[in-house]
Amino acid sequence: MRFRGIDYLEWIIGLDWEPQYDLGCSEPQLEASAQEMGLTSEDIIINGHNAFGYDELREYLARRYQVSPDNVLCSLGASMANFLICGILIESGDEVIVERPAYEPLRKVPQLLGAKVRRLERRFEEKYNLDLEELKRIVTRETSLIVLSNLHNPSGVLLPEESLREVGEVAASVGAHVLVDEIYLEFLFDETPPSAFHLGEPFIVTNSLTKVYGLGGLRLGWALCSPSLVKQAQRLYISLGVHNPICAEVFGHRILSRSLGWERRVDGIQRRLAETTPMVEDFLQGRDDLAWVEPAGGVMVFPRIKGNFSGRRLAEFLRERYDTFVIPGHYFEDDRHFRLAYGAPPEVLRQGLKNLGCALDELAGSGASQGRV
Repeated sequence: MRFRGIDYLEWIIGLDWEPQYDLGCSEPQLEASAQEMGLTSEDIIINGHNAFGYDELREYLARRYQVSPDNVLCSLGASMANFLICGILIESGDEVIVERPAYEPLRKVPQLLGAKVRRLERRFEEKYNLDLEELKRIVTRETSLIVLSNLHNPSGVLLPEESLREVGEVAASVGAHVLVDEIYLEFLFDETPPSAFHLGEPFIVTNSLTKVYGLGGLRLGWALCSPSLVKQAQRLYISLGVHNPICAEVFGHRILSRSLGWERRVDGIQRRLAETTPMVEDFLQGRDDLAWVEPAGGVMVFPRIKGNFSGRRLAEFLRERYDTFVIPGHYFEDDRHFRLAYGAPPEVLRQGLKNLGCALDELAGSGASQGRV
């Protein structure tokens, strides 16, 4: 099957402008200096042994998740981890069930691998909860994988443990696995639920330092899965890129394991979101031309436009008129929506929301009643 690219990633990476008001970036926009992270010149390692992941990093992640190091697969970000898992579990002709709306790579990668992708709807009207009865109807003996995100991208909704357990039971009944992208889950900070990996044998999870901790430049991700799947994924990784840069894995381990710098980072992110989240809530509550499902936490929400224009038109108008950036909803398969993120500095977010309000007014008019579902 000829690869036709991932539209969203090509678009977002290839943007030809730097918006003054960025309300699209789904990670905290905080600077991260080596000094703040507790890194020194002694941590700069160019060569070393990390053919299957830097041992100290894998051991740290194992302790963090209360698993064996043999359950830890290190990768070039969560995107590579998701690709590797799909690559070892999907054969051409398999059925793969992917949530909708979805982060585009979660559906495009299985298609690239020759899978027949079936969709599990997470409906706005049902607050993006899973329809478990629908899952039971569409799963078959040909289903090899069920793909979900938690927190859900783009809505920020949390899947409850009981729903995930039932998904696992459905998967086990046909011999399938469940891949849960947990890259946003730890935005719940002190109230973070246990990883879905602990819910049973069908579950595989992926995560990284990119979103919650705003360290995307390291491109450091990981997956938790069975030791046999880790070994299969490592063999595939050797064919694609051999292994991660050791300096990124060493940096990641040092940052995670040195509590002072890490605690400062987490504290700064929590303080940022404590200031910006109410700003977005107040904005959305003041608009009768938008409806929205309240996220469990994190840094994004997926409002629905009630007017007769699309999320794509809104995004274009904001760029042209206000130098302001949001993600149009068609990249998540629903052009009635747009994804609004709030990890920007408060002064940027404040003006960006004013610009958004003006754009909505100019395109469709405004009102005052609450639009939360």
